[in-house]
Amino acid sequence: TAADKITAYHDGLQLLADAQAANPAWADIDHKRAKFYARIDEVTEPGHEALARASWLKALRKNPLHYHAREEYARYLIKQGRVDDAYAVLQDGLHRPMTNAARAVFRDLSNQIKPLIDATRQHQQETPLQK
Repeated sequence: TAADKITAYHDGLQLLADAQAANPAWADIDHKRAKFYARIDEVTEPGHEALARASWLKALRKNPLHYHAREEYARYLIKQGRVDDAYAVLQDGLHRPMTNAARAVFRDLSNQIKPLIDATRQHQQETPLQK
């Protein structure tokens, strides 16, 4: 039921808060909170998209090398149509030490969205904003 969903959601948030209190420096808790917010609906948690983005940013501030947080945040931004932001997140990751496998994922994802970014920028230059 809807009530069960809301109860489970709040229980999950409480578990994450408890984990955060026990280990505030652990970036994975913020990453999991971001995933939690990303999967909930606007009725259950108004503003959940902004909460998800803020949680991923917090995770990456705590641990800029958190591969999964960076990749999932970039994919989330792409789904939201924020490809410029996703590209920036990936490029920042490519300038940090990481495994070859992680580097390949970031590079491939960057290469997939780069043409869209370039096309959008070209379109914006060709069609100036009307006043």
